[in-house]
Order: sequence, then C-alpha cells, then structure tokens
Amino acid sequence: MKNSKEIINTAISNTHFVLSKNKDTRNISKYMKYLFLFYFIASTIIYIYQSIMRINGLYQSELYYSIYRIMLISFYIVIPCLYYYLVKRNKMNLSDKNFLHSFMIIPILLSFNSLVFILIYYFDSIIMYYMHLMIPLEVIIMIAAFLLIYNFTKRKTFLLPIIFLLIYFACVVYVRITMETAVELTDYFLFIVKMNDCFVWFADFNIIPIISLLYCWLLLRSAKDVD
Repeated sequence: MKNSKEIINTAISNTHFVLSKNKDTRNISKYMKYLFLFYFIASTIIYIYQSIMRINGLYQSELYYSIYRIMLISFYIVIPCLYYYLVKRNKMNLSDKNFLHSFMIIPILLSFNSLVFILIYYFDSIIMYYMHLMIPLEVIIMIAAFLLIYNFTKRKTFLLPIIFLLIYFACVVYVRITMETAVELTDYFLFIVKMNDCFVWFADFNIIPIISLLYCWLLLRSAKDVD
C-alpha cells in the first residue's frame, strides 16, 4: 500500500501537470530511449546474423529462414512486453502513465509490421504480400507516434518529422509502383531497382522507427517543453 507521502507527491505532480502549460517530459523520454535501444539492438543482432550466414554461404537457405523466423518472433513479441512491464513497474504521475499506455499501440504495431513476413509465410496470403510490398506501414506508424507525442506535449518540433516521413512514404510508393509496372530495362529502371533495395533494407532493419525514436528521445529528455 502506498504511504501518505507517496500519495501526496503523486497528487501534487498530477495537479502541476493540469495547471502547467509546459510539461516536464523527462520521464517520457526514458521510454523513448528504451524503445530506441530495444529496436536498435534487435536490428543489430539480425544484421550480424544475416552477415554471418552470408559469409558461410547459408543466406536464404532453409536453415537461415528457420532461425530468422524464430528470431523475429522472439524479438518482436518481447519488445512490447518489455515496454508494458517497464511502464507498469515504474512510478510516475497519472498523465505520464496515461500517455505511455496510449503509446503502447506503437510498439505493438511496429512488431506486427515486423512479423508480417511470418504471417505471409504461414498463411500464404497474396493480398497481405502485396499490401506489405506496396505500403511502408512503419512510416504510417511513426507518423501516428509523432502525432501522439505532439498531442501530449503541444510541441511543434514533433510535427516537422511528419513532413519528411510523408515525402519518404511517397517515394517508396512511387518506386514500388514503378517496379511493378515497368516494361523496359532502362538506366532509370536500374536506378529505381537500387532505390527499392535501399528501401527494403531500411524496412528490414527498422531504420525509420529507430531514427524516429532517437529523435523523440533527444527532444523529450530536456526538462521542459517550450514552444
């Protein structure tokens, strides 16, 4: 049971949040840091694994895909669970806790996006395959993340990345459509193929979410939000 001092401190913190226009975001920044580190570590391990399999001539073998599927399932189920555990475990004011509970949808969706590869394999869904191929879902998820943070902090610096994400989204869709509809092997088409390879690499290793979470962490760790 909470003692009287804890109850009073929590009540003061909640009242300060309601009355203050500028919000202390240091506590929130810790969880952006955790998510950044979780996805960075997971992507790094997967990259090292793929490099080792390439060196040994086992890349894209049945053994490679078996281990790869196990790694994906393990990492991307554990990450949302770790996030939830940390939010439940640590003490914070009511407003921070409510925001972090709402933000839980972001790691869940990112994990789903990373596990679509597994779902396509087991369900053999053509529709799911083409949706995953044509739409960079991780970009939409991070736009939602920035909107959630902006709604909480009212800080315009969290709207700026959305512009870049929309441009990136448009580029990916254009490249994917061009890849599907091209009829001639031209220099421009070869350039599009290289661009697509870059976008695939970015998606495979969650580069956009990692960069976005790093941005959120660095901005939120300041003591106060001031427009």
